[in-house]
Amino acid sequence: MLCGVGILSNALIYVVVFIPFLIFMYQSIVLAEEKFLRNKFGEQYNRYCSPVNRWVPGLRGLGNTSNSMQFKWRRWILKEYNTQYIRLSGITLITLFKYPELTNYDERVRD
Repeated sequence: MLCGVGILSNALIYVVVFIPFLIFMYQSIVLAEEKFLRNKFGEQYNRYCSPVNRWVPGLRGLGNTSNSMQFKWRRWILKEYNTQYIRLSGITLITLFKYPELTNYDERVRD
């Protein structure tokens, strides 16, 4: 999501610096979570990991899974406020700093 904000803002340095940092950060989180789960569940977790791809999700059975779920708006609003805050902050910053470029404001003012 934040990579998209960098691309949208047309800031090459942001994308060049941020993408490697994001990959490093995400890989670190995944490794820490796997260590926690391996310590908690042991061999059962190892058996689970053998047929499951870490990075590319398998789509077989996705329909059955999604049909058995219920979406809860209240939980989403309460749990996802950080994500929404980051999105809105990114959009606001792009709008504030890139407004003339995005809207051709300078050209319209001169005319």
